[in-house]
Amino acid sequence: MLFRSARLATIGAGLMAWGVAAGGQSIYDLIEWTSVWGTSGTLVAFLFGAWSGMGDGRAASVAIAAGVVVNLWTSLAAPLTGHEVEGGFLLSIAVSLVAYVAVAMLRRETPRPG
Repeated sequence: MLFRSARLATIGAGLMAWGVAAGGQSIYDLIEWTSVWGTSGTLVAFLFGAWSGMGDGRAASVAIAAGVVVNLWTSLAAPLTGHEVEGGFLLSIAVSLVAYVAVAMLRRETPRPG
């Protein structure tokens, strides 16, 4: 079952990559779209997971999801409503960082006396 889900995930990722590559008008568009797919959250999750030991898989997943949501909002929703967001990628890194730390702190076990 795990092998099958890994294959399906690979096919899905390949189709998304093909869609991004086929839909880009310029190199800048392609770079902007690839940043939407979790780059900021992955950066935060990797750095905190590798260097601080803080957090777990759930904190990493929330950070990645938060980064994707903010990047989608700054790349798609905000321009459609007439609001351009400067520094959208930096904003997504900040939101991912806050999300990671918040989940890590909420899931931290408190020592029990005795």
